[in-house]
Amino acid sequence: MAYSPDGETFAVLSEGTVKLWDEATGELYRTIGNESVWSMAFSPDSSTLVTGSSDGKVRLWDTATGSLRGDPLTGHNGEVWSVAFSPDGSTLASGSSDGTARLWDTATGQELEVSPLSTGGSMASVAFSPDSSTLATGSSDGTARLWDTATGQELEVSPLSTGNGKMWSVAFNPDGSTLASGSSDGTARLWDTATGQELDVKSLSVDGVRVLSVAFNPDGSTLAFGSSDGKVRLWDVHIRSVRGYPVTGHNGEVWSVAFSPDGSTLAFGSSAGTVQLLDMPS
Repeated sequence: MAYSPDGETFAVLSEGTVKLWDEATGELYRTIGNESVWSMAFSPDSSTLVTGSSDGKVRLWDTATGSLRGDPLTGHNGEVWSVAFSPDGSTLASGSSDGTARLWDTATGQELEVSPLSTGGSMASVAFSPDSSTLATGSSDGTARLWDTATGQELEVSPLSTGNGKMWSVAFNPDGSTLASGSSDGTARLWDTATGQELDVKSLSVDGVRVLSVAFNPDGSTLAFGSSDGKVRLWDVHIRSVRGYPVTGHNGEVWSVAFSPDGSTLAFGSSAGTVQLLDMPS
């Protein structure tokens, strides 16, 4: 799931297509894709939706018309599991089961010379730092890695390793000082991006489940993480503790969590095909 940065559209990826809902009216007004979409993200100006598909291709769509923008971007040899626009809008990243993340020039659709970025594991998640200078990747080898987007080189503080478990999701906090990760070892972890060191936070461990999705709210005060037990947990950054009780309601694994641009709502969706919206306290 994703909110458009302008707050006008709510997108849900389900059964291989992306459905766009008018946030103000709750009306479903457009379906994008061809039943093979695995990942999607909005551009910073909300005018473009990027999708990654099982055919290894990345496609750009005009959100106003639903039409394709140019030819598909090709290069991956496996499913495209994650896509992201850089905050400055100049670069697109895609992560694939082929073990690579690729960087694309959004103006030309050409792959950058510094790409691909390669590790030993399938790329389940990609995320840009707020200043667009760093790309974080999470992969099946149990690592999150930090890459210089200008050179394609892995930063010296990388990799960030859990020691075991697939790294399903990564997300930067608003000032880029911290990276959150969610892993199949039952942990959400916080990392200092300057040093690569894991922050000592014991309360982000959930025994017997997989942490599948992580997201910071817009001001960075709360981290939400969804897991395979169908629950979403909220972690208060300031007091360094889980806030309240886990949010329940889904019968399936929570694969996606997303805050609205103003931080007033948390959306989370599950493998059961349901989406829930939670009003966040002001």
